[in-house]
Amino acid sequence: MISEAYLDTLHQIPSLMSQRIPYLNQNCTPLSFMVWNVQGAGSRAFIAALKEIIKVNKPVVVALVETHMGSDQAMMISKHIGFSGHLRVDAQGYAGGIWVYWRQEVVNVREIDNSMQHINMEISRLGEEPWYFTAIYASPISIKKHELWNFLRSFAASNNHPWMLGGDFNDTRYTWERNTCCDEVNRRSKHFDEWIDSMELLEVEFSGPSHTWARGLSEDTRKSARLDRVLCNSEWATRFSQASVRHLPAIQSDHYPLLISPNGFSPLEAINKPFHFQAAWLTHEKFQEFMESNWSNEAPLVPFLHSLSQKLQTWNKEVFHNIFKKKRELIAHNGGLGLTSMRQSNAAFLTKLDWSLITEPKSLWSRVVRFKYCHGRCDLDMFRATSNCSNLWKGIVENAKFIRKGAQTAIGNGNWATNQPLSNQCIKEVPEEILGATVEEMWDPNSGWKWEVFAEYLPLSILKQI
Repeated sequence: MISEAYLDTLHQIPSLMSQRIPYLNQNCTPLSFMVWNVQGAGSRAFIAALKEIIKVNKPVVVALVETHMGSDQAMMISKHIGFSGHLRVDAQGYAGGIWVYWRQEVVNVREIDNSMQHINMEISRLGEEPWYFTAIYASPISIKKHELWNFLRSFAASNNHPWMLGGDFNDTRYTWERNTCCDEVNRRSKHFDEWIDSMELLEVEFSGPSHTWARGLSEDTRKSARLDRVLCNSEWATRFSQASVRHLPAIQSDHYPLLISPNGFSPLEAINKPFHFQAAWLTHEKFQEFMESNWSNEAPLVPFLHSLSQKLQTWNKEVFHNIFKKKRELIAHNGGLGLTSMRQSNAAFLTKLDWSLITEPKSLWSRVVRFKYCHGRCDLDMFRATSNCSNLWKGIVENAKFIRKGAQTAIGNGNWATNQPLSNQCIKEVPEEILGATVEEMWDPNSGWKWEVFAEYLPLSILKQI
């Protein structure tokens, strides 16, 4: 069957080898971005470090902020790293500077606007809807930083595309995002958090060290904070639901590079994966039937084999099942190296520690651990990793998800304010819509109970008990 088809289609095979290779659409190449506050881009050591990071992580778009340099150095770096696309905002003196590089053969980048603190860009590929990307270097001066926040608020109001923002925001949101604090830092953090909430932006999940900037070699001089982050609007988060960020090691800078993958970092099985015929398929009772129903003597050989290989991969997955996956499952089931069972045992042990931390707050070990990592807190939100935490605490934080999954939150201390329904204690008639209200409707996440409603219908003695 195969030999006859081969002889019949010899004249259809292109004479040039380059014409025989199927065209691989560049849109199949996964996009990845890197944003890095380099704190100066002039040294040879920095250029060598940048080339190595790009070689290992293969970003398609690279944004360098706080370059401290002008156009000549920017053009030289473009040649060194081999990126054909380039746009920039040069530093003023030795302050600021934002350079963006990209591979034109993979992605199209169009500049929308810029300032000393940002570059807004449109990212697009053939056949895909464009979206926006903003490279950020927020000024450490509060007045200038607020100018950027106001500009981006106006930009968001006039554009409804999916939007991602990444870079050095020079601010933190929460206390765990820094190792020192003061009233001024807390005030700035509150304003930054309120700006993010007002913009309805979301944090893109990250892995790696919690703090992205660190300085100081001794315990007394060490300072660190999460100044760099990636945010997005809900449209971008919906389109790239698997998006993830990696905090890469800090080299030649106090800041960690941020590697952003809109499609996540898990292996993408369908991207340009070479086809291999599996001899084990011949042993399956339905393989002969599959080949007879999908074989064609009339189809051109090269495109037909390409189509057949895709069908075989689907058949392998849905009917035969992947033999390598089955092999791994059998090894794990029969003992193998015992890695699967050990991982499950560790997860169970760490989850028990999570539960003990919450249910035994007065025990000595619980108080010591919570004082060291949680500032004495005792709730589900205390499970957060820090930049210098131990591996044990990282495991406890990771497995806290099992506690959160089955936990329910109660408001109050569990004691009843009165033995009778509150409706029997009212000093005036209560409307039906108030009587039928749920706890959620009577609770404001920002201010707590809606006391103005309770005060109108309940006596002061009951209010004090509530």
